[in-house]
Amino acid sequence: ANFLRQGAALWNLYGPTETTVWSLAEHVGDGPVRIGRPIANTQVYLLDASLQPVPPGVPGELYLAGDGLARGYLKRPALTAERFVAHPFNAGQRMYRTGDLARWLTGGELDFLGRVDHQVKIRGFRIELGEIEAALARQAGVAHSVVVAREDKLGHKQLVGYAVAAAGIALDPAALRRALAGPLPDYMVPAAIVVLDALPLTPNGKLDRKALPAPDYARAESRAPRTPQEALLAGLFAEVLGLEKVGIDDSFFDLGGDSIRSIQLVSRAREAGLSITPRQVIQHQNVVNLAAVARAVDEHVAVEDDGVGSMSPTPIMHELFERGGYRARSYQHFLVQTPAALTLPILESMAQTLLDRHDVLRLRVPADSRESLEIMPPGTPRAALCIRHCSYAGFGRSEREAQLQQEVAFAQARIDPQAAMQMQWVWLQDEPGKPGWLLLCFHHLVMDPVSWRILQPELALLFDTLVAGRSPALAPKSTSFRRWSAHLHEMANSSELWAELPHWERALATPDPLLSARPLRRMPEHGDGAYIRMDTVLPATVTRHLLERIRSELGGSVNDVLVTALALSVAQWRQQRGEPAPAAIRFDMEGHGREYATDELDLTRTLGWFTSLYPASFTLGASDPRHVLSERASHAPLVADLRRQLGQIPRKGWGYGLLRYLNADSAARLRRYAPSQLIFNYLGRMSLADARDWQLVPEGANVGTRDPELALPYPIQVMAVLHDINDGAVLSASFVAAQDLFGEIDLQTLSQLWSQTLHAFAALPHDSSDRAQHMEGEVNV
Repeated sequence: ANFLRQGAALWNLYGPTETTVWSLAEHVGDGPVRIGRPIANTQVYLLDASLQPVPPGVPGELYLAGDGLARGYLKRPALTAERFVAHPFNAGQRMYRTGDLARWLTGGELDFLGRVDHQVKIRGFRIELGEIEAALARQAGVAHSVVVAREDKLGHKQLVGYAVAAAGIALDPAALRRALAGPLPDYMVPAAIVVLDALPLTPNGKLDRKALPAPDYARAESRAPRTPQEALLAGLFAEVLGLEKVGIDDSFFDLGGDSIRSIQLVSRAREAGLSITPRQVIQHQNVVNLAAVARAVDEHVAVEDDGVGSMSPTPIMHELFERGGYRARSYQHFLVQTPAALTLPILESMAQTLLDRHDVLRLRVPADSRESLEIMPPGTPRAALCIRHCSYAGFGRSEREAQLQQEVAFAQARIDPQAAMQMQWVWLQDEPGKPGWLLLCFHHLVMDPVSWRILQPELALLFDTLVAGRSPALAPKSTSFRRWSAHLHEMANSSELWAELPHWERALATPDPLLSARPLRRMPEHGDGAYIRMDTVLPATVTRHLLERIRSELGGSVNDVLVTALALSVAQWRQQRGEPAPAAIRFDMEGHGREYATDELDLTRTLGWFTSLYPASFTLGASDPRHVLSERASHAPLVADLRRQLGQIPRKGWGYGLLRYLNADSAARLRRYAPSQLIFNYLGRMSLADARDWQLVPEGANVGTRDPELALPYPIQVMAVLHDINDGAVLSASFVAAQDLFGEIDLQTLSQLWSQTLHAFAALPHDSSDRAQHMEGEVNV
């Protein structure tokens, strides 16, 4: 600053010794100091882990090439080979791998972010600490910043930020955390921020990370517990988070908690006799508020009913039976890692406990009637008939995958709804005493993705208790599926639901010209069952930008943005096929169907197929979808308008199926309209990070086959999911179309338009070369 005041020209020069000291230069002005642009005869590349260039704004490792490159390290061939690597774009040349992280700015300058060796993994995400440091440094009043990963007393890694204030500025750590929650995803927001007078330095002037003080999560001014219930919750907060003490006003999430630990908190509270829910933890957050809504666990509450006896099909069951008859074959598959200590007797005991606990797993579909189903009593079927144990010892990867697919087919063949055989498990073991895989195959009649999230922790808890020699102990049962079905049939004839009928008729009346030469045949035995499928994956870098922009600019939820993108993509697709720009787009949507349980009906631990299907119609305004995407300022209003229209759908679509299938009068009116040609379903966020016991493994992502004799429900189906993997979150979508109605080019065009739209929403370029790369590397037909 003194040099600048004296009128001197100040330059920042960047470069390692391996490239003869200087490689980039930047004239220093009043703004942030960058490392600038390459000097003459020097080439700079920002590459990802696959040595592919990263888009502007995305962090990448900095590689240098050109005339200044050294030949290597004297008498250190291994280190030379590690740091001086082959040039991926110029054959016969080399590059130097600096180990520095940087990003391209829009003006063509490079912004230094930190070191690659400062990467850490938190909650399954690989995180660049330099990216968080840069975000912290951009906050008003912050002169210097550093972020580290520290372990708490329980061995859990937490991000901790350190900030030095500019002269005359007082920094508020809580305000800094809130500010970082805008541009950063939640897993990158530090659990604590510590304000320092100065960063500790080593004798040679470099940052001394080991000397950074540990954060004090518990606030000194926080109030102490006043009641036994507050004392219990405060103690559980401290136990789960690894803290010495917690005040009653401290936020569970500000102290380092997350959704996973909130489940642990709920579980330990129940063990201590206090009933709270994960939703209450998220809503109320601190001890004083949670204590106000918590209630004592009543172990003697009578079970409402045992779930046994005859029951009527739910709307989603009727939809399946319409397409496939009582023999309709539709399945849900899950592949998890099993612990090394698992034995066949323990697995059989786990399966029997779950069969006896969850009544819907004993559902019987009589061959002579689809109007009256039956829930069999506990003990039917026996778990031993539901489990197969086999070995893949000595198998290579391709052989293992082939065996897995074969076992899936065998498991599906053993499922028999007429005999109340609704599930089959296959334990695939490498060698005794080592982790293996467990394939869990269910008929779709008894399982959906939300049910899996209920079943998964029960598997882990049952194993832990059984391997410890204790009797299986799970939380009390919630409402039976049979009682839920009865509730749906009662609601179907209510006046409040009948009032929704005009909305659904308006949605179904939205023009939806045929996209194919003929309509889809949905009837059993003679329906369209053959299909083509295309899987599209949005890279982790693009997904991250999209999620950040949803948080900071677009607003709404991931589902809001994906629905907007699909509506625009379908509109553009119709235009490319020679149609005029549509004023509105109609397609069906899928919900989890549990939204409108009453206070008397608790579905938090109930398995079953609860899915709701409903038509949705969206007006797109006067703007041409092909042009509006090129105008960044128009994206947020687009999403806001679609979000408003989504909010006008009554009960999130829950009531449509009841009117369509369970009420004869309304069903007759709704059947007059042509069905939608496309359905969209967002499954939410799922983890496929490093394998852990009873967690899903990536190898199970594409297991299972669809029954070609079962008629497709829609001409086109789009299913999206956000997967957490080791390199971060990736958004993927499966596009499925009737083979006799559409070709691969049709499906490819629609998936490309979807990808382009999401790139635009992420404010990243998606030119022709980018599309070609995505099509070659990320789309499978």
